[in-house]
Formats: sequence, structure tokens, C-alpha cells
Amino acid sequence: MLTELRIEIAAATSVGRLRRTNADAHLVDERAGLLAVADGMGDTPRSAAVAKMALEAVGESFGEPWRSLPPEERSISEAKERLLLGVVEANARLFVPGAKLSSRGGTTLVAVALSTRHFCVTSVGDSRAYLLRRSSDRLAQLTVDDTVLQEDLQAGTPYEVAIAQRDAHALTRAIGVRPAVHALPFIHRSAPGDVLLLCSDGLSDRVRVEELGALLAEAEDLERAAHHLIERAKAGRSGDDVTVVIARRDGAALITGDETEPPWRSGIRRITPGAEVQP
Repeated sequence: MLTELRIEIAAATSVGRLRRTNADAHLVDERAGLLAVADGMGDTPRSAAVAKMALEAVGESFGEPWRSLPPEERSISEAKERLLLGVVEANARLFVPGAKLSSRGGTTLVAVALSTRHFCVTSVGDSRAYLLRRSSDRLAQLTVDDTVLQEDLQAGTPYEVAIAQRDAHALTRAIGVRPAVHALPFIHRSAPGDVLLLCSDGLSDRVRVEELGALLAEAEDLERAAHHLIERAKAGRSGDDVTVVIARRDGAALITGDETEPPWRSGIRRITPGAEVQP
């Protein structure tokens, strides 16, 4: 769908081949310039409810007066703060002191706030955000997984050894699991032709990043591309739920505004935990 904000967005989700319930959820709020994907832990109706509750909390952080502001009065700096508040609120709603994890549940979350010249991304867990830039033929991963595998790799463990561990894909952080969760939002400069992909691990675990990049680069119809990505995940024998949100910038602006924003460093690079985008 193409809107007056000059951004084309498509989303699709599918229950896994082995799942009873689709525990994934996604949020597309074009008016607020907000995209998000959540993946509830487990395979129960509660898992799906938890993912939706987290998205509701983040969505509400972009409510009034944000939605009533003229677009030119919005800033990416405020969007960043709203993402942080949304994650904190989601965790507060989901965490129940003294309750077992099996009864309260937890969820991953990846969210992106869009503006004219920048976008801000944050994540908790292993749902991911990627960027395909028109000037590059490489799909860049913008988020870092909160998994045992990622921690082992950062500690210097060879990939072949780390991936062989039984708990390699176990989450080290999730929303609703602990009393507090800390999310790191990062601001990036946007460019015409940018394609953003948000997805649950049902896609990223089964389709190689090179193939994801090639499919997005060739995509003309984003709705068709979204469903194609899901079918590729299933063809890769994914038993997990699969959810994708694709956004493509068309023309000079996503949402008007940000004329007074600081000149953040342009370009996209792999981010390491704790790293900040420097002006």
C-alpha cells in the first residue's frame, strides 16, 4: 500500500508447520510512523496474547499528543524516547513478580520509528531488523540477537563450536521475563530507496541473509515479496511462526520534519551491544 507519506509497507504472518498457535504479532502504524514485530515465547494462546500486549504498549507510547502533532514538529530524538518508554511499559505490563515464566510468558520485540531523514531501531530478543540500501547490494543486519549463541561469538568462541551448543538459540533477554529490561535504540540516516525488513526468527533462522537481500532487491510488489519470504522460510523446513514487515522509502521523504535534527553519521554498519551512533 502506498500512502501520502511516500512509504510503501507490506506485512504477512503465518503459523509454523508444527505450531498450534501463531505466537507472532506485528504492528504497522503509518500515521505514527511505527513498525514492530513481536514473537511470544512458547506455543500457547498466552504466547500470542503476550506478543500483542507488548505491541500495544509500544503503540500507545506513540499516541497523543504525538499523533496530533503536525509532521514537521516531530523529531527522531523524541521518537527514540518514545521507543524506550514503550519497551519499559511493555515489560512492566507483562512481568508478574513471583509468577513462573510458564504462566506469565515473555516475548521478543523489534521496532522501528520512521522520520524524514532518519529512522530509529531497537530490539529485545532475537527478532531482527535489516536494511537494504539502494547504493549497496548487501543486506545489513541492524540488530544484535540476545541469544547464548551471540554471547559466545562475542566472547570469541568459533561459530562451529558455538552453534553446536544445545542452548545456542536460547534467549538471554526478553520482555516480561525480568523486573526490568534495557533496550538500546539506534538512530540511522535514511536514504531514498531504503528497504527495511523486520522479522521474527522463523524467517532469519531459515533463510540466508544473501537470499533475503536478493529477494528484496528484486521485489516490485512488496505484498508479494512478504508472502514469498514466508514461503521461503517454510521451504527451509521452518517449524516456527514466521512474520515479516517490509517498508520501502519512495522519493525524498518518509514523513516531513526533522529539519533541525543533528547530522547523525550516515551509512549502516553492524552494531555491537553498547555501541552508540556518534554524531
